[in-house]
Amino acid sequence: MLKQLGVTVFAAALALQSAAGAYSPARFVDGPLPPVPIGALGGGEVFLEVHIATDGRADAITTLRTTPPFTVPLLNAVWRWHFQPATDPTGAATASRVLVAALYRPPALLGPTLGQPPTDVGSPSNELPFPQATVMPDFPPTAIAAGNVLLEAQIDATGRPDVVAVIRGTSPFSDSAQTAAKRWQFRPGSVDGVPARTVAYLVFGFPVPVVVGHAPMPVW
Repeated sequence: MLKQLGVTVFAAALALQSAAGAYSPARFVDGPLPPVPIGALGGGEVFLEVHIATDGRADAITTLRTTPPFTVPLLNAVWRWHFQPATDPTGAATASRVLVAALYRPPALLGPTLGQPPTDVGSPSNELPFPQATVMPDFPPTAIAAGNVLLEAQIDATGRPDVVAVIRGTSPFSDSAQTAAKRWQFRPGSVDGVPARTVAYLVFGFPVPVVVGHAPMPVW
């Protein structure tokens, strides 16, 4: 209830900002979360630049950073997301771009991490905030299954995520994801070429954990 209230308050703040004659960014309304790939040997990062049309749908997606096998499931999910479109200072809907950044924990709690490293394959637009340093979330010690979390991060004009709200996800995964996201560092986004407060969406994936040399922990 408190997390839902936090998202509602954030939405109200953006609505007031728009009513006051300022640009208001596109905001997530609904859509699926990508599944955490079963059998992935390592972790990874996937960054997407999503172009949002004036009707709130994603009409183009550019992959900025990729890590197999996480990229395709994330793309398939984001194509089905729906947004409240951005509005210009007059209150009219306008096309915009949104960053979706996903970070997946490796399944190994101890020992070396396998799998392919992330690869940068595109350059972000200047209006997007872009992660310059990411922090891996801890696997919650009380969790024994996989988890998935979607966060909405408000990035200030210095690149600091000063408001991070849970959109999807349950404790203890959401708590771990929020703690990590608040320590990320971003190149700030901009509006009309000036650094400005922007919004990004962060996905955190937690696979069923394993300890190297031991059998996977059971899923109940």
